[in-house]
Amino acid sequence: MRKPVVSVEKVRVLYVGLENELAIMADCNSGDRINVTIDNGKISKTGTGIYMANPEKPGTATVLVEVNGQKHEYPFRVKLVPDPLAKVGNSSGGRIAANFFKAQKSLYADLENFVFEGVEFEVVGYTFYATDSAAFKEFPAVRVVTNAGGSFEPIKELIAKCSPGTIVVFDEIKVIGSDKLTRKIPTIAFNLY
Repeated sequence: MRKPVVSVEKVRVLYVGLENELAIMADCNSGDRINVTIDNGKISKTGTGIYMANPEKPGTATVLVEVNGQKHEYPFRVKLVPDPLAKVGNSSGGRIAANFFKAQKSLYADLENFVFEGVEFEVVGYTFYATDSAAFKEFPAVRVVTNAGGSFEPIKELIAKCSPGTIVVFDEIKVIGSDKLTRKIPTIAFNLY
């Protein structure tokens, strides 16, 4: 017996850079010819009735299912995966205990509340600022970190000087996701206490 197919009719969204799984079941005989194409990107069959759509650009895409010469069009919206939030520990800014901040090893990108599981972004660079504590009274500490991911290794001597009253800012944060696009995400700042 064939397993039933359940689909969402009102939320037809595909994402650039992700393998969007589509179940395409046609009420047909084993000898029927089924051809599936997409007008924005690529689509490939991965199993019985299972296809992976890989759209190339935001906008729209139409999946065309042809069964024995009869064509059926299914329109989809195509979106970019949303930008992640930069985080240190479990925080994306605000007040944070100085000891907790100093115990962290990196800045990371967190994609909160996104419908796909397992989608990740990697931090590829950032600019770090620290000011307002006794260690930084003469001048604010600034360090541009590139090609080190989100690691705090390049700024560990600056982080060691942070204490209650220090304000730290991560600016020009650059991340890359499965779509291979480098994105700049919003600045985050912490007030250490």
